[in-house]
Amino acid sequence: RLLFWQAGFRGAVGYATARWAMRGFSRLLTQDAKELGVGVTLLNSAEITGTDYFNDEPGKAGSASKTKIPALFKLVDRLGLNFTTAQVAAAGLDAVQAGWSTVLVPGFLLVPSKMIADVVPSALEALCSLGTAGLRGAADATRKKR
Repeated sequence: RLLFWQAGFRGAVGYATARWAMRGFSRLLTQDAKELGVGVTLLNSAEITGTDYFNDEPGKAGSASKTKIPALFKLVDRLGLNFTTAQVAAAGLDAVQAGWSTVLVPGFLLVPSKMIADVVPSALEALCSLGTAGLRGAADATRKKR
């Protein structure tokens, strides 16, 4: 069984593109590997703490997002959607051992997020567009100059 991970929000173009590519790659690999008896698991997680992505350092896309939309990050904290790398890794391992094709940390978000992504993908894109790495502010400033 192979394990892949995806996530993404506005302002992290390269990061998000790579993660969404993993979604497509894992779906197609699932079909190709099925006849070999190899399973594929896609791991999706909420915010992972204990990394430097959201540190207040110049050039950190996550830091700018946290500054621009603090209410979203406070909500994530209140809902308990912050997970350590160890918690996410354990959930991924459990999913692989159980033979699941997709795992979302926290698990209670799996069904709603899959329904939104499959039935109304534009709604999921709208939710993901809440984040920014300062791009929205730069675009607004450019428009004001015109």
